[in-house]
Amino acid sequence: MLLETIPLAEDSREEIQRMLDTNTLPHATLLLGNDGYGSLPTGWAMAQSILTHTHSDPDTRTSIARKVVRMVHPDLMMVYPTMSIDNSSEREDTEMLWKRFVKKNPYGGLSQWRKQIDTTASRLSIGVSATESIIQFMSTSPAESGTQV
Repeated sequence: MLLETIPLAEDSREEIQRMLDTNTLPHATLLLGNDGYGSLPTGWAMAQSILTHTHSDPDTRTSIARKVVRMVHPDLMMVYPTMSIDNSSEREDTEMLWKRFVKKNPYGGLSQWRKQIDTTASRLSIGVSATESIIQFMSTSPAESGTQV
């Protein structure tokens, strides 16, 4: 997904592009918006730009971009809200559902995600185990891109 293809306010797009071009992105960026407004696709496009940025070879950039689109790039970690997950097989099933959901409906919202995972849980969250996974992911060296997202 390319940043140019996402319907954003022009000043937002220019600011994101400026930060990418000048390598001045903050260590964390919160993309907040109503369902269907493009926060997820914007983040996904930013991740693709960040991971391809350090490579000048067009074939390498294309290979990295394809892995980001398929959500299999080893330097990309997506974190998403879930209900409480107790075991690794449930976590893997939920991850597969998440990838399918995002590919099918990148502008989907929380209510649609809740329906996808078939839960009536009143609250979805990013729990302790997900936080621990983020810490573990960020403590490893980047595998392909020189950076992790």
